[in-house]
Amino acid sequence: PYIISDVLKNGIENQDIQILNYSLTLTNGLRPTATVKIAIKGEVYEQTAAGDGQYHAFSKAMYKIYRSLNKPIPDLIDYMVVIPPGGKTNAYVQTIITWRFEGKIFKTRGLDVDQTAAAIKATMKMLNMIESGNIPAFNPMQLP
Repeated sequence: PYIISDVLKNGIENQDIQILNYSLTLTNGLRPTATVKIAIKGEVYEQTAAGDGQYHAFSKAMYKIYRSLNKPIPDLIDYMVVIPPGGKTNAYVQTIITWRFEGKIFKTRGLDVDQTAAAIKATMKMLNMIESGNIPAFNPMQLP
């Protein structure tokens, strides 16, 4: 059921934070970089960062934007990638990220054929949950 809702994009409410564009670069011998362009309630922001991996670079670029706006940043406390058994190179991958924010622990999920894109989707869900004040109580049975 989670795959159907994510693929069909059912249940996606209004998003105050939208990703407009991103570029991820991975080059042998150089640090991965990310350039991110987002809109927060219609205002556009862009930032670039390098990281230890593509998702790390993406996160650092996003958090540069958040710091410049004095917005709070959650803690990533767990990151899990689920690849279906027998999955091929073009199979959908689920990324589940556990976050801590203002004493609450919650999970978000992203689904894509690319595991970094799946993590970015999970991150955008988290940012919109925080922006809307819609952070659920932690339930370890909600997601694997």
